[in-house]
Order: sequence, then structure tokens, then C-alpha cells
Amino acid sequence: MMEAYRLTRKDGAPGIDGVTAAEYEVNLEANLLDLVDRIKSGRYRAPPVRRVERVNDFDTAGGRSLGSEFWFL
Repeated sequence: MMEAYRLTRKDGAPGIDGVTAAEYEVNLEANLLDLVDRIKSGRYRAPPVRRVERVNDFDTAGGRSLGSEFWFL
């Protein structure tokens, strides 16, 4: 989990819970342990992903469906 956190972008918008990367990092080890515990116990639910249909003029199939976590698209 520590490696996964290290590889994430830290300059993005806060998460759905409103916590920024800097705030999360203040107590990083405890936050990651809590996350692992919630995942293992089944209490963690990832937020739903919105499906967005993207049409590409160059695509002979007519487009493709993309998953987006951003609600402003």
C-alpha cells in the first residue's frame, strides 16, 4: 500500500471525502493501516465509476465506453 501511495499523483483535487494528499500524508501509516483493515473486513466500498461514451471520428467502431471518476465530464 505504501508503494501504491508513493506512485499516486499528489497534486490532484481532494478525494470524495474531501481529504487532500497532504492531509492524508500527515498520518500516512495509520491511514493506510485503516484502509487495509477496511478492505480486508469488507467495509470499504470504492465509489462508483461513471461510464462515458466517447465518439472518435477515426474509430470505425463508432466510439468506446470509458470509466470516469470525475462527475463534471
